[in-house]
Amino acid sequence: SYGSANGSGVYGRINLGTAPNNNGSVIINGSNFSCTENQTCLHINGTCTESNVTIKNAVIYSPTDNGIQLNGSGEFVLDGCKITGATGVYVKSGKVTITGCEITGTMEPANYEYYGSGANATGDGIVIDSCEYPGGAPEVFLGKGNVITGTKHAVGYYEYDANKDGVTVKGTVETTNNSLTVADEYEWKKDGDKYVLGLQ
Repeated sequence: SYGSANGSGVYGRINLGTAPNNNGSVIINGSNFSCTENQTCLHINGTCTESNVTIKNAVIYSPTDNGIQLNGSGEFVLDGCKITGATGVYVKSGKVTITGCEITGTMEPANYEYYGSGANATGDGIVIDSCEYPGGAPEVFLGKGNVITGTKHAVGYYEYDANKDGVTVKGTVETTNNSLTVADEYEWKKDGDKYVLGLQ
């Protein structure tokens, strides 16, 4: 299946990921999205498997929830977007490439909690949530030109281990004012018992 939205303006939640979206593609280009209280503005469902989603030059705003939540497997590309939410972008699964985006987490900082298929906002600019989700562990690549800001962290990496029944923080990126400007390509790398965001 294939779908696209170009130059549109949408108010309300956009939910991608019913069975017909499997092995399909969605392209959103140059659109404005905003949603109501307690809604993730753009949600890629965990049932969306092996599907590719590209969002370019979009403005996305959620006042009290995640701006974008990525639960499905496949390749997700965020390019040239402005994304604002309680947490800007929340990633549970899939391979995500973010380039030239302005991402902001605005809510008062909150602890990560394991919500199963859901996700609580934390105030991070980006949350990477490794939680044994069916789509596999998330892979996040930050390309050139991103400006990421959060009230808690610019980027927070959290892990839920069902065997230990607990949550740990594997790594965070913190700089002055909890913001990160990325000029090169970075990825998470293991450094002892911690994960850090380093050059590829």
